[in-house]
Amino acid sequence: MTNDSTHHDDHLFEQVCAKHSVKPEVVSELLKIEREYQLQNKRHGIYDRLRECIQGSVQAEERRD
Repeated sequence: MTNDSTHHDDHLFEQVCAKHSVKPEVVSELLKIEREYQLQNKRHGIYDRLRECIQGSVQAEERRD
């Protein structure tokens, strides 16, 4: 059952990303950054890290075009 749930979650995640034209890898990286800062009282630097991740993704897309 866990494998089915994981497969369903993965499929849903990919559908949501596709619907919003966002690469799943980018969203996964953003979530990873959020989790790293989640339990910290002061989340100093999180916006810089999120911005870097997004800018890197945008720049990579621009190079492909």
